[in-house]
Amino acid sequence: MSSSNIKIDEFGSIDLAYYRRQGELARAAFLLQGIKSISGWLKSLVRIERFTPFQYHLSAR
Repeated sequence: MSSSNIKIDEFGSIDLAYYRRQGELARAAFLLQGIKSISGWLKSLVRIERFTPFQYHLSAR
């Protein structure tokens, strides 16, 4: 890996804050993806049908 690919701070050191932030963003994106997957799965388990009064009247027959 060449040094041009590494983020350097104003003091000439590796910018650890940048890489820490990138890790936080990656973790947040990963967790959000998992939450969306679980949400979709739960919605598939619990399907709530909303009847209008007319539909309810027809289903009661």
